[in-house]
Amino acid sequence: MLKSLTQRTLVLVFLSLTTTNWAQQDPEARKVLDAMSNKYQGLSSFSADLVQVLSNSSQGLNERISGQIAVSGNKYWLDMGSQEMANDGEKVYVYLEEVNEITIDFFYPEDGSINPSEIYNIYKSGYKYTKLADETVNGKSCHIIDLIPEAGNSSTFYRIRLAVEKGNYQLQRYEMWDRANTVYSFLLTNYKMNVSIPDTQFVFNTSSHPGAEIVDLTN
Repeated sequence: MLKSLTQRTLVLVFLSLTTTNWAQQDPEARKVLDAMSNKYQGLSSFSADLVQVLSNSSQGLNERISGQIAVSGNKYWLDMGSQEMANDGEKVYVYLEEVNEITIDFFYPEDGSINPSEIYNIYKSGYKYTKLADETVNGKSCHIIDLIPEAGNSSTFYRIRLAVEKGNYQLQRYEMWDRANTVYSFLLTNYKMNVSIPDTQFVFNTSSHPGAEIVDLTN
């Protein structure tokens, strides 16, 4: 059961965010968030190593998965071993090794989903934000910012926490809490900025998974 749950978490994390009212927006948090957003919007592309950690003490869940990510504009590619996602700007492809299934759907950038190409912009609409005490993440001193969905922003996750490196405003980690109190943590290392990434990187090749069932929701 836990294996089945964790095989699908990458899909869930990038597809949806409960409602809560918070105090006024924190201006110090806004400064950090704007600087981070400006940094990433100024990049043509980036790639990084990614570590996903899922934990839920009540369910006995504690799993660590390593992978890679590449982002260019609104396109992205994720490889987490048993899970793979690709977005070519028009369609999103998700492969789950456990069930040997490929799901294809249209990409809807306006639907408010949390995806790797927009994690640094999501604070701009539908969230309250506040700055917490600084922490050391990946050996780097980081600003810690909490994002809480505003009333009307119904979603799976009730909190997002960003760790933004001081000085260069690089996103080192982001964490998300769902209603079952499962924590989804993503640690980013080995950044490469403005790297040359061919468009073919974001086009999913269904033939690379022979025998996989294809669920095409675009037809």
